[in-house]
Amino acid sequence: MIVSVINHKGGTAKTTTSAYFALIASATQDTLVIDLDGLMCLTTFFGIAHKYNIIDSLLTGKLQTVNISDRLHICPGSKKVDRFDKLFSEMYGSELLLKEMLAEAPYPTIIIDTAPALSTATANAIFAADVLVIPYEHSQWESDGVKSVLSELEAVTKSSLRKNYAARVYILPVMAGIMDRFTPPHIEGVPILPAIPNGKPSQTLNGIKRNHIYKAYEKAWGMICTENLK
Repeated sequence: MIVSVINHKGGTAKTTTSAYFALIASATQDTLVIDLDGLMCLTTFFGIAHKYNIIDSLLTGKLQTVNISDRLHICPGSKKVDRFDKLFSEMYGSELLLKEMLAEAPYPTIIIDTAPALSTATANAIFAADVLVIPYEHSQWESDGVKSVLSELEAVTKSSLRKNYAARVYILPVMAGIMDRFTPPHIEGVPILPAIPNGKPSQTLNGIKRNHIYKAYEKAWGMICTENLK
């Protein structure tokens, strides 16, 4: 199962969500996390410094990863992701490079963190995914942002590349305030995952399971697995 975490806006907990999902999934099976953001926040979180990265992998067509732990691996990010369109402009079907590269990847679970933009790099994450998760913070601006993402996804279904897109979409509410006051946006046909209290993950892996945020993400991840791993 490939899960891409997307949102046009920055600061919506995409990287935090990717990190928690990766840690939770890797507790039971081999998991790959891909940093497809030029800021490389996910790579930094896991303390990875490596000469090979996601851009090198896509240019060569060969997935290159680094071990974080026995079951968790990462394809590190690169600042070159911000120049994705220029780097791959002459390659036909550049929106499908990641999907093709991951077709034979030996990982039961792959998590993809993305940049806060609808670029060709993000399109790669969309087409590669079985599941798309849109983190959402409570505000009218954010609600409009989520609807904008969903509008773009609808456009994908009408494009010439629609046969390559088959992801199930979820909204993930991330709370900045009191959870029982939160009313998520109602968008017909789009399921809403259990709400997450706002906060950043611990910078060490030790003891993270005792974190209440981890447990909330665990519940959301459980819903995704239950509905998509039948």
